[in-house]
Amino acid sequence: MTTKYFTISALLFVSSASWAQRNAGFHVKSPDGQLDLTVQTGATLTWAVQHAGTPILTPSALSLTLAGGEVLGHNAVVTSVKTEAVNTVIAAPVYKKREVADQYNQLTLNLKGDYGLVLRAYNDGVAYRFFT
Repeated sequence: MTTKYFTISALLFVSSASWAQRNAGFHVKSPDGQLDLTVQTGATLTWAVQHAGTPILTPSALSLTLAGGEVLGHNAVVTSVKTEAVNTVIAAPVYKKREVADQYNQLTLNLKGDYGLVLRAYNDGVAYRFFT
C-alpha cells in the first residue's frame, strides 16, 4: 500500500516539475521598481507589463517568424537566464543634451533551439529583442 502511494506521489511530483518548467515565469523590474515586465514560457511565449501594480499590457503573444518559416517563441524552453543592471551615459553630439543617461535592468533568456530573448525595463518604458 505504501509503495503505491509513493509511486503516485513521485509521478505527481515529476509531472508538476515538468509542467512548471514549460510554464515558467520570469520578471524584470525597472530601476525605480515601478515597471514590472513578466515573461511566461510554454507553448506560446507571452509577456505582460505593469506600472505600480496596474496592468499596462496584458499577457500577449511574443514571437518572430523568420524568412525560412521558423517561428521563434513557440514551445519556448529556457536553457539559461542572466540578469544585469546597467547605468551608463551615452554621448549625444546632435541632441539638446551632450549626454543621455542609459539606465535599465536587463533579463536575457537563452532558449532551446539556439536563440534567445533580451528584455529591458527602463524607468520610462520596456523593450525586447530576439537574437540568434
